[in-house]
Amino acid sequence: ESKKEPEREAQIAMVAIQLGLLDDAERLYADCGRFDLLNKMLRASGQWTKALEVANSFDRIHLRETHFEFGRHLESLRDFKAAIANYEASGTHRKQVPRMLFEADRIEELEGYIQSQCDEELTKWWGQYCESLEEFDRAIQVYQRVGDELSLVRLHCYLGNMRAASEIALNSSNPAASYHLARNCEQRGEV
Repeated sequence: ESKKEPEREAQIAMVAIQLGLLDDAERLYADCGRFDLLNKMLRASGQWTKALEVANSFDRIHLRETHFEFGRHLESLRDFKAAIANYEASGTHRKQVPRMLFEADRIEELEGYIQSQCDEELTKWWGQYCESLEEFDRAIQVYQRVGDELSLVRLHCYLGNMRAASEIALNSSNPAASYHLARNCEQRGEV
């Protein structure tokens, strides 16, 4: 595998890694400018602070990936606060934070995180979660907070509250909300 690399120092660094000479490999990678391989080696050896420094200074193309991998590492150690910070830095927090906190059965912490973010996508996800628990009043409040008119109309139609659904659709600038209401009325024979 070391022969794949064009730089002689990178080839020698790979051999040094196999021999457990990580300091030498670090120096060799830096000398030949292979900060991508240096970052990868530092991550693999658990030297996260150094890996983030290298990524931030010399290997910016892998900075988000490094934060993501560090977030996963911290999650495995159950350091959720630090994991959240790294998932945010990697730009994967909209999926990873809810997954992590949900799997850890930290639902109250998840709700607090979502409310503190003022993030429309996360807030809509929380509304859908509330719906899945049949906490419809709570879901309606969440959808109102983000102005998700389609979800409000859909949920009111599901609950049979056609008056509220009609009022929202009539005052909405979202054609999908009106379309959903019209289809629902048609299915009910209320044309």
